[in-house]
Amino acid sequence: MQHVLPVARRRKYSLRLILNALLYLAKSGGHGRLLPNDFPPYPICFYYFRRWQADGRWARLNKMLVERDRKQSAPSRQPSPSVAIVDAQSIKSSERGVLDKGFDGHKQMQGRKRQLAVDTGGRLLAAHVGPANENDRTGGRAVLEKLHQ
Repeated sequence: MQHVLPVARRRKYSLRLILNALLYLAKSGGHGRLLPNDFPPYPICFYYFRRWQADGRWARLNKMLVERDRKQSAPSRQPSPSVAIVDAQSIKSSERGVLDKGFDGHKQMQGRKRQLAVDTGGRLLAAHVGPANENDRTGGRAVLEKLHQ
């Protein structure tokens, strides 16, 4: 993880602690402002998340953690998955003024739709979030393009 998270300078909060806070939020699905006091403040974690997402570091971290987890769970397994499962889910959204919000006529729901690609163990490989009225084919293509990158 050293080559993905630089440790060249001193920081008030370690990057490992910030990464743990982001993984905690992803696992719990909790609101960022409700982070336990053991973690750095939410604005700092969110700053690093957006920065890492923009430069591609977040995707590299995820890939590295998935490969490491696959090797630990079954040493004979290849680190990179050969099969991916893609699925979509519509999510209600009450936020106003959001551009990527739509109406899913099938589920009679206003909100967003997320497309996820996971391996057979349920580890996240790629994700795409779009409006709820987006066709599954379009969203599936977007998540597969992210997976290909």
